[in-house]
Amino acid sequence: MFLSPYGPELNPAEKICWKFKQEFSNKLFENLEKSSNFLSDLTSSLTKKDVVSICSCNYAINLY
Repeated sequence: MFLSPYGPELNPAEKICWKFKQEFSNKLFENLEKSSNFLSDLTSSLTKKDVVSICSCNYAINLY
């Protein structure tokens, strides 16, 4: 069976990265510390339910 070298649908964690990219895009930060704090706050705000809903796939076992 052929598997493409890049398949984000095979790696559910890619969906989390996509969400972070959406939140992080088109923002201007004064310095690296402020951008780091923004990403830290974003990751801290995710709950287990959020992660499961973002990363769930039709082919994976239902984790709810």
